[in-house]
Amino acid sequence: MKFKDAYQRFTRNSISVIGDSKILNVKSLLELMVNEYLTIEIDKIDKNNPDRDMLLFEYGNYDWTGEGEKFNLSLKRQIFVENSDECGFYGIRIYYDTKKIGQIKSFSKWCMNSNSSTEWKSVIENTDGIKKAEKLEFLKMEFELEKPY
Repeated sequence: MKFKDAYQRFTRNSISVIGDSKILNVKSLLELMVNEYLTIEIDKIDKNNPDRDMLLFEYGNYDWTGEGEKFNLSLKRQIFVENSDECGFYGIRIYYDTKKIGQIKSFSKWCMNSNSSTEWKSVIENTDGIKKAEKLEFLKMEFELEKPY
């Protein structure tokens, strides 16, 4: 599947998972990303690069937008394509009110291959950030895309 098509599919499916609710079921979103990671092979991935296709989950309190510090939760699929040193990624970033979440230590976790995806998801589901975020309304969400070529 083309990278752009995989991004569009993830976006559509994420919107379906999220629905009209302002309280995000993060576990369902993780399940969606892992399922697509395991079933969708993206064209032109560099098969010689061990880091060619990975998942990244991260969160922390940051001010990425210049609007003040917010709790940011991010889920991405990152790839490297043939004949390029640059990576591309797509994913989703969700913002929460820092006052409601509180100060939480930043967290990140990579999934380097399909064999580790179940463990990766399990670790994430048990983090403090997820436990707090899944009970609160989010402020906004953004889909992210950085083309690798």
